[in-house]
Amino acid sequence: PSPEHLGLLDRDLRLVKEKIQTPYGLIMVSGPTGAGKTTTLYSCLGSIDKARRNVLTVEDPVEYQVPGVHQMQVNAKIGLTFASGLRTMLRQDPDVIMVGECRDVETAQMAIQAALTGHVVFSTIHTNDAVGVVTRLLDMGIEPFLVASALSVTIAQRLVRKICPHCKTSVLGEQIIDQLNKDGISRDRLQKLGVDIDPE
Repeated sequence: PSPEHLGLLDRDLRLVKEKIQTPYGLIMVSGPTGAGKTTTLYSCLGSIDKARRNVLTVEDPVEYQVPGVHQMQVNAKIGLTFASGLRTMLRQDPDVIMVGECRDVETAQMAIQAALTGHVVFSTIHTNDAVGVVTRLLDMGIEPFLVASALSVTIAQRLVRKICPHCKTSVLGEQIIDQLNKDGISRDRLQKLGVDIDPE
């Protein structure tokens, strides 16, 4: 999918698209396992002009073949880690690099160094929110001034259900209020919580 199909708010979509086109910087996507982080990275890679920019990835595993992108899969048996793959990629004059995940200090340090030396770097990290990305990098021992200089944008995400446009049905607000009352939740309590349901 393209970034437009990720369900981002308009202002967030504009920011992400702007940062994808910059000449350098670290773009980190965070969230729990199964939150669609890799899909977001692939979406960003798909919107890059690969005829004009050399795009390389190191992943574990390569989940999707992206046309025009040179992809490398981590293989611990032969010593190919995220860090060693990133080190190899930096010798190939990349413009854009995707590191599947910043799992360790060495990978995080190299990703930050690559972002500071004229590369756009995409990666993921396991944190619960966008601010947690900064905290996690600092906890790994990355110097605060390096994080501040390299980090371009953080995206924290969760998958949410989307109502099917073909099978959704409408329900009157009055029906919702009646059901909530049956469940012991009064309209006054809802209003105290900032929830206002129109009976119509």
